[in-house]
Amino acid sequence: MYGLWPDVKYLWKGVVFNMRFIAGKGIIPVYTENGIMSDEILYGMEAEFSSKRQGEYRYIQTEYGYEGYVKEADFIPKKEDGGIQMTVRQAYADVLKEPHVRGKRLISVPRGARINTLSETENGYRKVLLYDDLEGYIKESYLTQYHQEPFSKDEDTIRRQVVKNALEYMDVQYRWGGKTPLGIDCSGLTFMAYYLCGIVIYRDAKIMPGFPVHPIAYEKMMSGDLIYYDGHVTMYLDSGRYIHATGHTGSDRVVINSLVEGDEGYREDLTHGIVSYGSIF
Repeated sequence: MYGLWPDVKYLWKGVVFNMRFIAGKGIIPVYTENGIMSDEILYGMEAEFSSKRQGEYRYIQTEYGYEGYVKEADFIPKKEDGGIQMTVRQAYADVLKEPHVRGKRLISVPRGARINTLSETENGYRKVLLYDDLEGYIKESYLTQYHQEPFSKDEDTIRRQVVKNALEYMDVQYRWGGKTPLGIDCSGLTFMAYYLCGIVIYRDAKIMPGFPVHPIAYEKMMSGDLIYYDGHVTMYLDSGRYIHATGHTGSDRVVINSLVEGDEGYREDLTHGIVSYGSIF
């Protein structure tokens, strides 16, 4: 249930997805039918294309069950390249033509992007094969294991890592539809915190059938669980505190607030606007 290509049952009526492609640019915007950015696909993520078009844009479903329009030219047909896929852990990382700091930059990719790595290493760099068949190098310290399934079976371990992932986006500016250290929205933050652990939750701020988050009572809330509002989602930390990406005037970034009146960072509007609580456990 937690892996990629979740068991979604709400696909666009009459649209068939049957051509799989890979994101060939660092960050690719996903748009609604009205042209509003609703998501970002990161380098190396996969999407299935439909025949539905709007000019140069194609209607797609991402590997994590989200749908929208993307520029077709930003994607590369999927093929078997060999090597080992790894995830970029650095906030933003350059892939260079040569294994040294003066090497020509081939592409820059954000945290969460997937890179096809080869076995060769040199000067602290790992050789990679980009999806357009160019070879390059990336700092090995910028990479981590790519998880298609939960990286651990231990609940406490997962909870700690999910929170750690979210905290790495602290102070990142708010960007509607964003999910990178260049800009991120509320559900982009919670999505990436779980995605980096090999767990796919729904990309928007709601509990969606076919995904692992299910409603729980407030009394059962633990670190890493989610708090849902009308059009917003936050991640619970401890002692009434939560982390979220917010466009609220005066915050405008990823911050920590509190449900407890009198605490520093108390948000009365959010405390009284809760719709539900959710957990994957």
